[in-house]
Amino acid sequence: MVERFKIDLQLNTENSIPLEAYNSMAACVDNISVGQRLRAFREERLIIQTKFALALGMSRERLASYEAGRISDETVLKLGPSIKARFGVNPFDGLEGRTT
Repeated sequence: MVERFKIDLQLNTENSIPLEAYNSMAACVDNISVGQRLRAFREERLIIQTKFALALGMSRERLASYEAGRISDETVLKLGPSIKARFGVNPFDGLEGRTT
């Protein structure tokens, strides 16, 4: 039963860009929200909200709230270590201490 719901979250390296380039692009956008950065990170890897949310141990609705900016940046930034543990990179590197 558990294997039936196993989620394959391999990085899509074929379409991925280096984190340094991702950070540079995100830094070029004025006032990009942490939620927008989270969404871009997920979409760049071609992962749907449901699978990404499950990988982070939350509901799709909660993830949607994070991406839409309805949750404070400080709270969203706390996802960084979990994302890094599962995907090998923290999409929020360099943004520590940022709050809304």
